[in-house]
Amino acid sequence: MPKGVNVISYTTLSLDGRIGNLGKRTTLSKDCDLRRLHALRASVDAIIVGANTVLSDNPLLTARLPNYSGKQPIRVVVDSRLRTSPLYRVYDTSIAPSMLITSINSDRFMKDEFVKRGVEVVEIMGEEFSAEEIVNAVKERHPEVKKILIEGGGVLLSTFINDGFIDELIVALAPIMLGESCVSIFPKNITEPLKLRLVNVNICICGQEVVLKYRVPPSVMGS
Repeated sequence: MPKGVNVISYTTLSLDGRIGNLGKRTTLSKDCDLRRLHALRASVDAIIVGANTVLSDNPLLTARLPNYSGKQPIRVVVDSRLRTSPLYRVYDTSIAPSMLITSINSDRFMKDEFVKRGVEVVEIMGEEFSAEEIVNAVKERHPEVKKILIEGGGVLLSTFINDGFIDELIVALAPIMLGESCVSIFPKNITEPLKLRLVNVNICICGQEVVLKYRVPPSVMGS
């Protein structure tokens, strides 16, 4: 983990551990959960998501709170095969900065289209990127980044957990069950059990959600 970087994960999931339908927008968050998420977005320097999240949800990934006029985080999309296009909302640089992390081997013409829209394109060797490569790519270009939010999806979160690049996990349990056919929060195997320390439990009556906050002990992270 680069020195001085705090990596947080925020996930809203069903009671059976699902985060949605692949390729289809699934709404799990109620207004209370969205307010928590947007407040967290406003507190971080960068948000990182994977291509599946962009394809499924077409998110803006901005902090949208009543009367909020503060800074917007850098929105980072990890898309090694360029499955997303510059037309998705997350790449609208008129409202917030955007970065695309992709493979050096992905389509050159498409990468030029992102650049024309003001998106910062970063190339990495290979097709699968480690958490360290992703975080370093952000830090090398934006040394001011101290706090990073991992907002999905499951493949990206699994990578960060397996690579020891998570400091804090926040999980909001929504009062819904989606079933086995929907996307699991961990579509990739976790290589080793991750022991967590519970630091807070919040029962949100308005949204009928239970919000759990965990810290990953430093010894587990190898620091």
